[in-house]
Amino acid sequence: MAPNPILRATVLAEQVPQGAQNLDNMEYTASTMFHELFHLLLGPCRGLSIPPGGEVYNLGRLLGLAYDIAIINPESYSRLAIAYQITKSAPRNATGDPVELYIGYTTQG
Repeated sequence: MAPNPILRATVLAEQVPQGAQNLDNMEYTASTMFHELFHLLLGPCRGLSIPPGGEVYNLGRLLGLAYDIAIINPESYSRLAIAYQITKSAPRNATGDPVELYIGYTTQG
């Protein structure tokens, strides 16, 4: 999925347009498998397969998780992998600005 970034200043000014692309609506088919693989990894290593209180999928809630919950929530790793892929594969704009994820939104400039 190609990113459709907005200006970081728009996010900072809290003027994000309705429907702006964020990590909640950028999914890759492989992210589900990646998520499930973390269940396999976290179960034996941490003795947990699901965080206390249940898994968190919503980006707003993910960004607000305490560290000790975020590291045992499989979706934290899936979203991080998606963000990494976006920032590494997206082309820079005419002034050389990379695509970045800022507070969960794809931004550039």
